[in-house]
Amino acid sequence: FVDEHPGGHEVLVHASGIGDASQTFEDVGHSSSARKRMAKYVIGVLEGYDVSEAKKRTKPKEEILAEIKAQQSKATLKLTDILLPSMILAFAIGGWFFLEKEAFA
Repeated sequence: FVDEHPGGHEVLVHASGIGDASQTFEDVGHSSSARKRMAKYVIGVLEGYDVSEAKKRTKPKEEILAEIKAQQSKATLKLTDILLPSMILAFAIGGWFFLEKEAFA
């Protein structure tokens, strides 16, 4: 099902790493068709698990989308944190080679 998941495989891999993904599934706000599709993949239900309690804790869709956007912007910052110093280092090394070449010319 990983290849068929509409949200992409990253979502499933992340959810599987946290253990019980029931709350994560509820937080996303899956449609009734997604719940029907999930039924054929369910292995069992955790003893004492109350679905109505999970629905009460479900976040609004807007809040979930805001969290996803915040995580994406954090990932972008990590890229620039690596890219900018690398470019500065490359220019410094290039400048050093250029100046050394000029000094011996």
